[in-house]
Amino acid sequence: MPLRRFATWAGVGAVVWAATYTAVGTAAGAAYRRYGHLGLITSLLLVGAAAGALAVRRRRRRPRAGTPASGPGARVPNEPSGEGEHDNEAADMDAPQPPAISSRGSSPC
Repeated sequence: MPLRRFATWAGVGAVVWAATYTAVGTAAGAAYRRYGHLGLITSLLLVGAAAGALAVRRRRRRPRAGTPASGPGARVPNEPSGEGEHDNEAADMDAPQPPAISSRGSSPC
């Protein structure tokens, strides 16, 4: 991207950003002067709602201990497959592997 084009749009973005945050700050300041006691309560409610939403999302994404994993490549215990114990070996080989951790040369000391 040419420097002139980048600088032009970066300047436009900076002006829009500054104007937006100045307007929001002015409105918030006026609202605080008029409804100061409600601002703290509203802020606490919003922070609590966001924390609750994150906790629910995290809980839904993680499987509970003792429950079998689901999805492609998941092993189901005691499922007869007819091929023996290693019936899912090909799926295991295709899965990405974590990098090997070496103790040699990794310490800064």
